[in-house]
Amino acid sequence: AVVTMVVGNVAAILQKNVKRMLAYSSIAHAGYAMVGFVGAGAATNAAARDAAIAAVAFYMLTYAVTNLGAFGVVTFLGQKNDRRAEFEDYNGIGFKSPVLSFTLSLFMLSLLGLPLTAGFMGKVLVFRPALEANTTLLTTLVVFAVVNTTISAYYYLRLIVVMFFRERTTEWVEPRMPIGFAAALLITVLGVFYFGIFSNGVIEKFSQTTSSIGSLVK
Repeated sequence: AVVTMVVGNVAAILQKNVKRMLAYSSIAHAGYAMVGFVGAGAATNAAARDAAIAAVAFYMLTYAVTNLGAFGVVTFLGQKNDRRAEFEDYNGIGFKSPVLSFTLSLFMLSLLGLPLTAGFMGKVLVFRPALEANTTLLTTLVVFAVVNTTISAYYYLRLIVVMFFRERTTEWVEPRMPIGFAAALLITVLGVFYFGIFSNGVIEKFSQTTSSIGSLVK
């Protein structure tokens, strides 16, 4: 988990291409998810173990929804052959393409773990089992994961800064958004807020499923 988080974040920081940054950041997210599995392994009873596994499943769901939206916007802006996929290509587009820029910013903040977003609840729930194990080793692991999350703020916020606080030196033509893409974008945005604010019902479903599977295995 530690190596995965470090490698993913360091590689993401070094990227100049937005797609590659998102791809390498997914390695770090795999490390965060592994913290949940460590917590499941340290559980002292079946209920705690099932809750930890459910938290990992919820984390992967929130990450998938958020990353789907982020990659969707980046791919749409990049157009054919990813002609606009570098960080510098996003200079000053914030208020020239407000819908795309604000939704992409939301996805970046969710991946970072801003409160009220899916990413925040995902991280809280996936780190909690390891923290509740109440051992020095696992507490240190959670602290390390939180520090790595803070480090990831550099490349997530970097994209937002580039879009809204950098001047554009070349002409920008906003691409026309197809209805299908707009609908998909709306669904992912709603998903980010829904899983961030109304996560209890989803977690309960995952917990029930995990418990049922555990009973069948026994």
